[in-house]
Amino acid sequence: MAEDRPRFELLGAQHDRSGFVCGKAALDGYFQRQVTQDARRRLATPFVMVIPDGAIGGFYTLSSTALRLAELPRPSPGGCRAIRWCGQR
Repeated sequence: MAEDRPRFELLGAQHDRSGFVCGKAALDGYFQRQVTQDARRRLATPFVMVIPDGAIGGFYTLSSTALRLAELPRPSPGGCRAIRWCGQR
């Protein structure tokens, strides 16, 4: 049944962000304090995964900003894998 599956929605005022914790301080802080500001300024478009009980189970953002891969720091072992590096698994 469709009601038993997570659904993806554009983040809006109807979503309660207060209960979502992914365990990575930088991502949690961004989602709690910055994501709506970035959306208002049109820097990013945030989406949430809403699980069947109505809670937020995850989020992602889309942005038209371009970054040069060579200028980004390499992820540390066990760190955030938000950016997938070419050729790295």
